Amino acid sequence: MKDPITGEMTLEGGALVLADQGVCCIDEFDKMMEGDRTAIHEVMEQQTISIAKAGIMTSLNARVSILAAANPAYGRYNPKKSIEQNIQLPAALLSRFDLLWLMQDKADRENDLRLAQHITYVHQHNIQPPAQFTPLEMKLMRRYIALCKKKQPVIPENLADYITGAYVEMRKEARNSKDTTFTSARTLLAILRLSTALARLRLADAVEKEDVNEAMRLMEMSKDSLNPAHEMHNRAHNVTDQIFSIVREMAPTKGLRSVKITEVMEQCVSKGFKPDQAGIMTSLNARVSILAAANPAYGRYNPKKSIEQNIQLPAALLSRFDLLWLMQDKADRENDLRLAQHITYVHQHNIQPPAQFTPLEMKLMRRYIALCKKKQPVIPENLADYITGAYVEMRKEARNSKDTTFTSARTLLAILRLSTALARLRLADAVEKEDVNEAMRLMEMSKDSLNPAHEMHNRAHNVTDQIFSIVREMAPTKGLRSVKITEVMEQCVSKGFKPDQVDACIEEYEELNVWQTNQAHTKITFI
Repeated sequence: MKDPITGEMTLEGGALVLADQGVCCIDEFDKMMEGDRTAIHEVMEQQTISIAKAGIMTSLNARVSILAAANPAYGRYNPKKSIEQNIQLPAALLSRFDLLWLMQDKADRENDLRLAQHITYVHQHNIQPPAQFTPLEMKLMRRYIALCKKKQPVIPENLADYITGAYVEMRKEARNSKDTTFTSARTLLAILRLSTALARLRLADAVEKEDVNEAMRLMEMSKDSLNPAHEMHNRAHNVTDQIFSIVREMAPTKGLRSVKITEVMEQCVSKGFKPDQAGIMTSLNARVSILAAANPAYGRYNPKKSIEQNIQLPAALLSRFDLLWLMQDKADRENDLRLAQHITYVHQHNIQPPAQFTPLEMKLMRRYIALCKKKQPVIPENLADYITGAYVEMRKEARNSKDTTFTSARTLLAILRLSTALARLRLADAVEKEDVNEAMRLMEMSKDSLNPAHEMHNRAHNVTDQIFSIVREMAPTKGLRSVKITEVMEQCVSKGFKPDQVDACIEEYEELNVWQTNQAHTKITFI
């Protein structure tokens, strides 16, 4: 905001910054703006807020515990839907909360009667009804909380193995029971935080086994509250539900709740605003590489669905990324144990565990990267045919195997960019064949990570692609790239292919304008 006296831009702390080293209570959490919810991600992960506005770049402390309340999307909790679908908050945000409690307002005669009597009494007398116990004084509570905050309990070494073992078992149970909640490394951090907090309540200097057990009991009770008694149906939020949300928002809140279908149609079809509405039209440079991370729509990756359906991003956007990697958090005892030991060690000692290697200095890395950026490698003419031939082969393979990923002209651009980047890493002035091969290997590994494992084992190059690879390897890399058909026939037959298969390959790639044969049909020349 602008200072009223000096006119300079100043920062004013928001709720999370003002609540540093305290508790921030947020009501109607589901109705927050998307930008505010995104800021909470950093607070819950790093305990800081990064500011980059009006020429001010800084990071503010927000060491705060967040207590949030949210309501179901359509007024009623639907037990057939997951918690994310009910309150329409992403799993990536919900997984950052240590405990999630589902509190349903179910009809119960005794509870309803007691609540009604309480409200009626307060409304009649403007005071609380007589309590059946003597409450503690606020002054005493404040002194007790201040004393608890001064305590910094440590986790003894003999508890580390117990905590890591318990976490591994929780991961195993979540996998076997197909748990709909989130059991990840954040669950382990939650157990450590809750155990430390319980030790503080006892004004103890060390965490005990009972604190860990109570923390895990709270975690289990939290999960039990989210899972209804009957089986959950993982029904996706379909188009009908989304259109219903739009129509409901358009309808007036008072009087006759009606809306014109033409207005509904326009609202649903329109997506976003036009550039000329801002009144400023310009073009700014954004020569940037984007490294992005996305989570599955409902917390779990479904291998039966495509990558677009899982993360709910359009193919037009995903195809603009050079590489897409699927990294699944699968339960594995050794990996889970190693990660749990690492996190526990850091939590105990506030330092990284001893490394088994000597890391490079940041100063050296910065100098190396700056030197790489100065290089502008060129692609030699003799590599152009090799790259185009490889691209045609990738397109053919994608068509024959019904590949679910994106093989288009952008794939070729990606190969060129990756090849150039690899040449930069070598501080070279020209791209070499090894750079292109490594770029294509990265592309294939990226595709393999997106395709289910059982499909990938069955996917292989067909006969035509294998013969084309042989011919491409036989052709010289410099000068006129020609090879005799008799030599091709001998080479292919020696590797188990039939002569008619070789002829079919030659004709097919000649039609694709990858190469051409002479009139005597004795020589192949790459175009």
